[in-house]
Amino acid sequence: MNRFASIVAGLSLAFVGTSTTIAATINVPGDYPTIQEAINASSDGDTIQLVQGLYTESNINVNSTVTIQGTVVDGDPVTIVQRLTDGQPVFVISNGNATLRGLQILPVSGTFGTGISITGGSPTIDNCYISGHTSSGISCVWSNPHITNCTISANSAVSGGGIYCRGSESTISGCTITGNTAGTGGGIYVDLFSPTISNCHITGNTANANSNAEIGGPSGFGGGIYSGPNKPVALSGPTITDCHITDNRVTGALAFAGGGIATYQSIPHLIGGTVSGNTNWVDLPANISGTVTQSLRGEQSDLGTIILEDSTVCGTGEYNITGVLIEHRGENHISDCVDEGDLNGDGDVDTDDLNALHDALGIELTDVNNNGCVDIHDLLYVIEDWGEGCTP
Repeated sequence: MNRFASIVAGLSLAFVGTSTTIAATINVPGDYPTIQEAINASSDGDTIQLVQGLYTESNINVNSTVTIQGTVVDGDPVTIVQRLTDGQPVFVISNGNATLRGLQILPVSGTFGTGISITGGSPTIDNCYISGHTSSGISCVWSNPHITNCTISANSAVSGGGIYCRGSESTISGCTITGNTAGTGGGIYVDLFSPTISNCHITGNTANANSNAEIGGPSGFGGGIYSGPNKPVALSGPTITDCHITDNRVTGALAFAGGGIATYQSIPHLIGGTVSGNTNWVDLPANISGTVTQSLRGEQSDLGTIILEDSTVCGTGEYNITGVLIEHRGENHISDCVDEGDLNGDGDVDTDDLNALHDALGIELTDVNNNGCVDIHDLLYVIEDWGEGCTP
């Protein structure tokens, strides 16, 4: 045997009994007709590619490290996965570090259940649109998901209409969480452990006191975010960075309801961002609140705590920030936050404010020469000056 042949033989013997797994791409419906069949045939590291279209499946079980990827057009997911069976999630992630990317996850009209149920592992949910579910858009229990660049809207639940996190060190970033409803935590519900929420828009969510809340918990708290009891060893809460928490609402007649954020035995930490336009049941500003208990003498005790760091809270009145002790860091702006030019108080300085000024001064907008009459002379003034001061 020559020297080259000896080397080849030696290498062959070295690899006996070993195997090398090469990640594969599995196409649906090209290779398998359903998502579940593709998952069952996959190995860790594989990508399951879904073509544009509609897939109707329920309880899709993912317990491995695979990527399930839809088709994206101009940045938006166009692959739709719909729930088929009442009471079942669309996806169940129970283990591993799976990735769901570029999917619309919706219910079939009239069905109920969660969009994504995460009960283990550290999956990534990226660029997904999750809407219309009746038991949270995403439910995270004793798991650590990364939820990024998702739109989570129009979901409803007992607790956590948009996202429900219990015992979860979740990372939620770059998401729009809007139009969700729950008894507690219309947009996001968190307790036990401390998730991180960053660069999110949490807007137009509602905590409805007529809904049943988490067993043993309060109802009608936290239109945008509810932060509940955390790790008993070290009291803590979510870290909320550069988020806009706006125009959320609570409907129950509770002073300490928190249209924007409600905290109970936890310490949320806000860094940057804005909390504004959140209201209570009578549409008064109710941006941040804690749950207050009373002593036998009727004295308030057990005030909640919130850390504000370089944050802005817009609103005035007794309900704006209530029932919490504020720890200030950096420069915080807490006021009515109304721009002097914002005459109608809608948050924008625009032509509506100019019209409001005209009304206040009794000036008719089309009365160009301001003589109290709108007539041909105003038109002639406009014609005379037509094009004056303009550069081609």
